[in-house]
Amino acid sequence: MNLGVEFTPFSPHKQDQEFRRAPISDSEYTNVILDGLSDEYHPFITSVNNRETPLSIPDLEALLMTEEKLLERLKKPDTSMVQVNVTQSSNTNSNNRNKNSDNQ
Repeated sequence: MNLGVEFTPFSPHKQDQEFRRAPISDSEYTNVILDGLSDEYHPFITSVNNRETPLSIPDLEALLMTEEKLLERLKKPDTSMVQVNVTQSSNTNSNNRNKNSDNQ
């Protein structure tokens, strides 16, 4: 049965399609990037937002990569300090034992 109705696949309104193709400004792009960052990036976001002159997108991306590396380094425990403390603690304990045995 042909009702004379032609069905077409769903498509958004023409305005929506044009909007999606329009390029966004650097400031809008910067806001999108900063809005997607987690709370640990708060100091970074603040420093970018407080700049007198806005960053270019390549400069923002370079700074963000540097910040990511810094945060990764801060997340990793520094085992060298733990080893030093254990060594110092062991030496202190053995010295204390030697002093205690001398006093007896």
